[in-house]
Amino acid sequence: MEQPARSPWKPKFALVPMAMAVGVLALFSGGSTRGTPVRGSQAQQMAECPTYEGDRDPVSPDVGPIGGIPEFHDCQRFYTGGHYNGLFAIYSLYEQDSVWENLQTKGAVLAGVIRALDEAYPPLGIKKGYNCLYLFFQAANVLKARVQPNPTSDCPDAPPTTPGGLPPFMGGGGGAGTMLAVNRVSVPGFSAKDYPMAARWGRQNNGTYYMEVMCNASCEIGVAGFAANPAYPSAALPAALMARRVSEIKGWFDEQELAVSASGTIGGTDLVPSERGTVFPHPGLGGYTMSTFVIGTWVPAAYVALHKKLTPYFAKFSFVQAPITTPLNLHSLNELSLCHGTQSDCHVPSSVVCTWPAGMVPGDTNWWVKIQLGASIGYSCVVRRDHSSLTKTIPGTARWRWQAADETLWVRCAQGCCEVH
Repeated sequence: MEQPARSPWKPKFALVPMAMAVGVLALFSGGSTRGTPVRGSQAQQMAECPTYEGDRDPVSPDVGPIGGIPEFHDCQRFYTGGHYNGLFAIYSLYEQDSVWENLQTKGAVLAGVIRALDEAYPPLGIKKGYNCLYLFFQAANVLKARVQPNPTSDCPDAPPTTPGGLPPFMGGGGGAGTMLAVNRVSVPGFSAKDYPMAARWGRQNNGTYYMEVMCNASCEIGVAGFAANPAYPSAALPAALMARRVSEIKGWFDEQELAVSASGTIGGTDLVPSERGTVFPHPGLGGYTMSTFVIGTWVPAAYVALHKKLTPYFAKFSFVQAPITTPLNLHSLNELSLCHGTQSDCHVPSSVVCTWPAGMVPGDTNWWVKIQLGASIGYSCVVRRDHSSLTKTIPGTARWRWQAADETLWVRCAQGCCEVH
């Protein structure tokens, strides 16, 4: 039978360099050099996993040019056994928006690529190195997933199959992969275009991790009986779909237990999870273009919820306590706004002093962030990387970015990426 067609830009077994994707916005704490990203190929190659110091060529042909664009993917150190341990990346596919359609006709499809950079994660069947994530129908309307370790980043296409006729490596017997449960969550009133092309990690209350990928809905994948964290009903009017989807549909927003030192400070080697932080994109973020950012004008980009004040994150980001309410009103959270222009154009206080990475050109440094809730206002410096050459539209998502000492943020900014550092 015919194999699923591969993308015309990607010949089989050809690795696409991540340097093709050139663009991210980095936000720095005023005057601080900790965590300053390197300008060049290494920063571009591992933008989605910034603290990994090993092999920096994780690009799968199935991921291709979107590999270095963090909004599509996720990367976290898993907290297990009382410690932050291995770094795990999950990648959305370049053709993620075709996964569900192909699944209907083929019965089994590749749905994501996983890279365990340091160690295995046995509960999900993830081995160190590359792993292929497949979705398939075990029986009529019974959707399952399988994680299959792979020697390279080039995952095999799932052979066309029918329920009950699975090939060995997909679960028909003798395969080395791990079968997982799937909850396909489709929110009433929304269509396929309302689900972002994004892959995310999630962590249950019992500490076990699970995955989320786009499948013309949200496909949550984990061990049998797992319970994914819920989305958040919006206070927006029912007809305001764009305003509702950023909190009601997984993938647009991101949650993570923010890391602090056991002594309650940022930095150190004794990191522990503290309070869960949730970042939501502004509903209009996906439609922003460069013309949206009129010189000297502040444009809302994202919102951050914290159930209690975390002193280190207040000191660095000016985040104040802002719990999630039901229904959720985004304007009750910490608001992040971006401004394009000089420090004077954006009326950023002169006390905000930026330490720019070596090799920056002046035009790249003219971006700023303002973080505000009520009377609490803070500012930081921004570096923007552009992705305007990418033919695939970057989704208007927001996500946390793991760092060795704390978390920062990624948000979309026009056809580029913005790192809140």
